[in-house]
Amino acid sequence: MMWTMWQQYVLSRAHTIKVRRLRGLIVLSRAASIGILLGFLQMTVTLVWLIPDMSWW
Repeated sequence: MMWTMWQQYVLSRAHTIKVRRLRGLIVLSRAASIGILLGFLQMTVTLVWLIPDMSWW
């Protein structure tokens, strides 16, 4: 009886660790995509601001 309870505990523990890892990965990928988007926006804005200045010169 004790053995099965221990097995159950170990299995549930492994599961929670897996879930946490997955959540961490999802959060990381989301953060990365947001960062890329923001960087892209910044670049676009900078280019839009710079191109007219260059044409003026």
